[in-house]
Amino acid sequence: MKKRTKFAMAVGFVAGAAAGAVGAMAYDKIAAEIKSDMREQTFTSPEGNNVVTVSYGSSTTAKGLTYIRVKALAADDDDCKLVVFAKKSPKLLNAEWFDNNHFKLLIGDGKHKQCCDVKFEEANILANYYLVRSHQI
Repeated sequence: MKKRTKFAMAVGFVAGAAAGAVGAMAYDKIAAEIKSDMREQTFTSPEGNNVVTVSYGSSTTAKGLTYIRVKALAADDDDCKLVVFAKKSPKLLNAEWFDNNHFKLLIGDGKHKQCCDVKFEEANILANYYLVRSHQI
């Protein structure tokens, strides 16, 4: 190998390692911001035997990236967790129980909303995540 090639490889390796270190520090900063901003809301079913807890926190460094965790817990100690990310701090628009076994959470304030649908069935708990348009609500 020529000296220039070796030098270019060494510079590329150093630049890549530096970029990786900067990325790791940025990730740590974002994770710390989200963790320090964590809030929690609990929604109990009409009969009181099913509970959905929504935890969420945002990062200003990542332009409002928001971590959202939905945890559903049934009376028989079955549980289900779902984690999603939103672009900006979520507005919990329509967090409601339709009946004792069906909970729906809409996240966002734009034309497209994120939806988390939790159903407590006899054998298990099902949590589904999907996007909906405003006119479908």
